[in-house]
Amino acid sequence: IDGVVYVWEAKTAPANVGTGYYEQDDYITYTKAGATIPSIGTAVFTGKIASGQGFMVRALNNNVPVSFNNCMRMSGVSDNTFFYRSSSNSSTGVEPVINRFKLNLTSSIGDFNQVLIAYIDGLTLGYDRGYDAMRNSNAKSKLFTILPLTNDKLAIDARPSFVNTDVVPLGFSTEVPVASTTFQINIVDKEGIFLDENIDVFIHDKLNNQYHNFDNGSFNFTASQAELLDRFEVVYQSSTLNNPDFDEVNV
Repeated sequence: IDGVVYVWEAKTAPANVGTGYYEQDDYITYTKAGATIPSIGTAVFTGKIASGQGFMVRALNNNVPVSFNNCMRMSGVSDNTFFYRSSSNSSTGVEPVINRFKLNLTSSIGDFNQVLIAYIDGLTLGYDRGYDAMRNSNAKSKLFTILPLTNDKLAIDARPSFVNTDVVPLGFSTEVPVASTTFQINIVDKEGIFLDENIDVFIHDKLNNQYHNFDNGSFNFTASQAELLDRFEVVYQSSTLNNPDFDEVNV
């Protein structure tokens, strides 16, 4: 199987308890790089799945059995009681620091979606099994990064060691009326080097040639179409910070 776990969660209670359907259901996405949440207020999932909790994994081949064994079970009573936890499961009690942050997409009509971008030594710009995760969401409006060459849409994009010249293609799609809806993108849950005040995170709107520094608040935009695959990118320096191109003769 692929190294992604999609954990089902209902954003709202059923209309009629016992007989009604759940509305706005969506999935937590979890890999070694971290987790995305499906709604504001959801506790961050850290890897323990309680008995009876619905989840999905992605098979790499058709008709291959998936096995569970006793080594996958948690020994403590509390491990199976609480779906989310805030304490560490490591022997030292300290989770390893990962250079990462999340981007939240919201809208004027209440949409929510999240994408995680992480930088981990030894990974690649391609699909890294166990770290990257395909976008799997029922949200009406979605945010995702785009893999080069394959154009796969990712909910979790784990990349190699951080360099400030990196460019992360960012995509957007929606099922809501674009003419009457305003969208916002915010940065949240910064960790590692992204807590350094000298590290800036920008969204580059190529349509308007605008660089927005998330330190200045949310980025607001409207869309002229339901899917935007080549308008936005995440960068770490604006055009004004790039090294100038020198003319050899003048130098």
